[in-house]
Amino acid sequence: MNDNQLIALDKSISRLSHLLMLNLDKNLLTTLPPQIGKLPHLEMLYLNNNRLNVLPPEMSKLPNLRQLYLSGNQLTGLPYEYDKFSQLKKLTLFENPLPIELAFLKLVNQPAKIINRLNRQMLIQKLEEEKRYNSRTNLIGGGLITVFIIIILVLLVG
Repeated sequence: MNDNQLIALDKSISRLSHLLMLNLDKNLLTTLPPQIGKLPHLEMLYLNNNRLNVLPPEMSKLPNLRQLYLSGNQLTGLPYEYDKFSQLKKLTLFENPLPIELAFLKLVNQPAKIINRLNRQMLIQKLEEEKRYNSRTNLIGGGLITVFIIIILVLLVG
């Protein structure tokens, strides 16, 4: 169902209860119905290049979700329940206006494996953005966010 100019996902998606993979890349989706959480066997969900600005909390009811692709959307946050994705191995968040501060606040009490889920490129991108901002405002040192980013990069690379 990718690249079909879809503006909404029908609630009847929940009838596909044995679905393993759903590719909704390159559509015009701004939201997902709560029924997305009624796909207990779903392992891969592709939502790249849509217009999503929020994810429904019901997504936390996807116990087998291993890969979640969210790049190229309008996400400004992650669902509070995202830490319930116990099987999640890959999460992409490129090109989203996700505040890095929000990501770190939500990661403070999470195990290191969740930190590894964050896309390395996203961290580098946010570091570069902060560096450009600091050069325009004559700030020295880059602040607390830069320190967090450097620590995370060291953990990821090391």
